[in-house]
This record gives sequence, structure tokens and C-alpha cells, in this order.
Amino acid sequence: MRGRIIKTVVFAALLIGVSVYFGFVCGWIEGITLSLSWDLLWLLLWLLLSIGLIAIMAGLVATLIRPLWAATLVFLASAIAVFLSWEISIFSGIAALVYFALSSLYAWRVQRELDGRIKFSVGPISQGQSILLLALIAVACTGLYLGVDREVKAEGISVPPQIMDMVIGIAEDQLPPDLTPEERAAILAQLRAEFETQVEGFIEPYEGYVPIGIAIGVFAFLYTIIQFLSWIPTLFLRGLFPILTRTGAIKRIPETVEVERLRL
Repeated sequence: MRGRIIKTVVFAALLIGVSVYFGFVCGWIEGITLSLSWDLLWLLLWLLLSIGLIAIMAGLVATLIRPLWAATLVFLASAIAVFLSWEISIFSGIAALVYFALSSLYAWRVQRELDGRIKFSVGPISQGQSILLLALIAVACTGLYLGVDREVKAEGISVPPQIMDMVIGIAEDQLPPDLTPEERAAILAQLRAEFETQVEGFIEPYEGYVPIGIAIGVFAFLYTIIQFLSWIPTLFLRGLFPILTRTGAIKRIPETVEVERLRL
């Protein structure tokens, strides 16, 4: 009994640890700007890594920690870890509650499916994983919404420098070659100012919808990526369970069950 409690605490601590990391990533997402840079790619990679780690540890917790109320308490601790490591606010609190609710539903579905099977399989863990991934992406996109909304309210919407340079480069290629450098610079400056004015004038009436629009668009993008990569946590779990069994961390226990049938 004591060994079981220790193992439960270890698995719970691992899930809480990766939850803290996920919370930090959500904080980094909230601090990003609308400008395009390679930092966004690195942030995407860190986010995918944190989601993958939580998916692996959540699968272990949902499978191994029994009864269901014990697994639910572990997911509650995980949600609190996300909340505290991200930021203490109403929005992060709501996001953490959503994560707790959906992760608890995930644990319930996994344990129900496993209890209904004769032989253990990672199939139920993989099948119920979409609920958990949906919760994690929603939490991350909440951080994105908060960051974009704060930036839009403080600075408004402006054309990203990379896009502006691309447009001006295209326009420069269309200018007559016989222009002097001064004339070319004056024309390009005028084009830049006119393009910025037109774009900002077009976006300004819809400025309040930009944060939620970006968050929804990124949510759809991330969910699509996660669907393609969701096999990776399952693959890790397929390899982890035999390793944990051989090391004695977990045991395969055959159980005899009564089957009731109707016959003529």
C-alpha cells in the first residue's frame, strides 16, 4: 500500500511539473507581439513540446491512478499548477477550470473504456486524447488572446514590417529604371505612407475583433497540427508501459470477472 502511494505521488508530481512548464509557455505566448519573427516558430515548438509532455503524463495518470476521484484530484493539482505558473487572473483561472473539467472527463472516459476491456490496450487513451488536446490548445489560445488584446488596445493595428518591406520591394521593381535615387526614395516613401494609411483605415473599424479572430485562427491551425501529431504521445505510451512493467513500477494483474448471459 505504501509503495502504491509513493508511485501515485511520483506520477502526480511529474504531471504537475509538466503543467508548470505549460503554464510558463502560456505566459510567453501572452507576451508575444504581432510582428513576425523566428521567435514565433520557437514558441510554437515549445508549445507543442509542452502539450506532448502533458498528453503523455495525463495518459499515465488516467490509466494508473485509481480510483477515479484520485486521478481527478491529480488533474485538479495540475490545473492549479498551470494557473499559478501562468498568471493569477480571472481569465487564466477560467482557462485552468476548463482544462480541469476536460482533463477530468478524459480520465473518466479512459478508465471507463479500460474497465470494459478484457485485455489492456492503449487504444482508449489515444481515442480520448482529443478532449485533452482540445483543452490544452484552448488554454494556450486564451493566453494569445490576452496578449493580442493588450497590444491592440495599447498600440493599435499596424502593418508588420516584413509585409511592408515585401510590398515596397514589389513596387520598387515596377518603377522606371531612369529615376534618380532621390526620386525613387521619395516615391517609395509616399507609397509606404499611403499603403499604411489604407490598411489601417480598413482595419480600424474591426480592431476590436482582431484579438478573438487571431485566437480562433491560431486555435484552428494548432488543432490541425495536433491532429497530425497526436500519434506521437501514443507511441511514447506504447513504449513506456512495457518499460514500467519490466522495472516493477507497475504490474499486470489478471482479474476474474463474472459474465452474465441469457440463454434458451
